Amino acid sequence: MEILNHPLFIAAIFICLGVEFFVSRKKGLSNFSSYEALTSIALISFDKIIGYFTGTDGGPIVKWLWAHRVFELGFNHTTNFIFTFVAVEFMYYWNHWYNHHVNIGWATHIMHHSPTKYNLTLGYRLGITRFFSLGWMVFLPLILLGFHSEDIALSIGIIFLYQFFIHTELIPKLGRLDKVINTPSSHRVHHSSNPEHYNTNLGGITLVFDHLFGTYCAEGDRSQISYGIPSIMNKKNIWYEITCHWRVVFAQFKKASGIKGKLLALFGSSSQGHQG
Repeated sequence: MEILNHPLFIAAIFICLGVEFFVSRKKGLSNFSSYEALTSIALISFDKIIGYFTGTDGGPIVKWLWAHRVFELGFNHTTNFIFTFVAVEFMYYWNHWYNHHVNIGWATHIMHHSPTKYNLTLGYRLGITRFFSLGWMVFLPLILLGFHSEDIALSIGIIFLYQFFIHTELIPKLGRLDKVINTPSSHRVHHSSNPEHYNTNLGGITLVFDHLFGTYCAEGDRSQISYGIPSIMNKKNIWYEITCHWRVVFAQFKKASGIKGKLLALFGSSSQGHQG
């Protein structure tokens, strides 16, 4: 979704960040850290620069998969997109599950969960090593099944656009809606470092698949929730934030023997299947 890298959209992001900051200060909330906010903005900016130069067409592998597709949706464009969006929401759930449970997935995704303050700066703090974590491959079977890559990209873009706005403490619980939609309340639980909240609420816009696969968790007393990984953020070293779990992966890979051991070092359990 090219709009996500458009200069006007990026400007809108920073305006939203500024509004949230001043409203939070007016309400007396302590949901911002100068260091964490600045590093998040730096990571977002670097990610957008990479996106601007690399584009979002998916490259040769997408074209090859489309050329060898098994099926092709034969409905009108609107119906095609509805089916595609539901399929992408399903795959997003498993992409997110992968990023939490697989070693190289967590090596990138840990950057999204490490800040100890919860605000909009986390929205696009997605991890600049995503390409190497291979979580994006989860979406590729959709192309082989006949879903158009443009509709897949648009659906992913809509999900990421929506997710930006749920990383905030300014919006309270929304009642029954919190059980169906991935609201700020639901997503605060996902970012919680409380053990009972690990690996919950993994959906994109909806929580349908969290209910289906048993990963839904409601927000309780918000004052009892803590966020992030202090052991990472206290170092105040952005390079360490980017590489900390990759170092763990490489150490395990070096120590492992045999092909099976090497593969487990990369794709086995992150042993972090949680935030801490």
